[in-house]
Amino acid sequence: MTKKTNPEGLGPGSSSYENKHKPIVPHDRQPNKLTYYHVANNTVSDKWITFDELKALAESPTNNLSGIPEIDVPAAKQGLPALSASAANRKTKNAVVECNLMTLLWGDLDNGRWQSLQPLVRAVEALGIESFVVYSTLRHNDLKPRWRVVIELGEPIAIPLWQACQEWLAVKLDGDVCAIKVTQLMFLPAKGPGGYLSHIGRGEALNAYR
Repeated sequence: MTKKTNPEGLGPGSSSYENKHKPIVPHDRQPNKLTYYHVANNTVSDKWITFDELKALAESPTNNLSGIPEIDVPAAKQGLPALSASAANRKTKNAVVECNLMTLLWGDLDNGRWQSLQPLVRAVEALGIESFVVYSTLRHNDLKPRWRVVIELGEPIAIPLWQACQEWLAVKLDGDVCAIKVTQLMFLPAKGPGGYLSHIGRGEALNAYR
């Protein structure tokens, strides 16, 4: 993928960016830090994790909703932490656009194409992606498998390039178009009543500018 320039009015250097409150973003980019919200309905975050910490969570989730009825999952999951693709510390669209730094790629795959984990893992690897996590989401079950893919970026990228990458990923993996929204959150790995599965891809982070 080639590097794209920012449109007028987005990012540092634009008058709209400099004249408004600048969201706090992590300064240490080696490795990337990923913004997450302690509870999904929070609007402000001061919490970050590294991609290695996300991998550890995917291997061994600390949140467990496996003992509740599936019908209660939508309400119960609102009390769980949720990850953002943006480095902004607020999840409003204005804050995300002003920050203009996206730290990961991701996709939700719940249309029935991927009935088991390993074919999905092979499809991700076939795209040349090495560092990633795949995990079953809270509403996953054997009859209706639901997966989340999160891909490590070597460095944060601007929104226009991120959206192009997200569209590319959605097409390649037949993913949900909700992942193209810059403000969309995704729940961190957690065990649900339908069971839990995961895979960790270990290797180099993706260079989105290639």
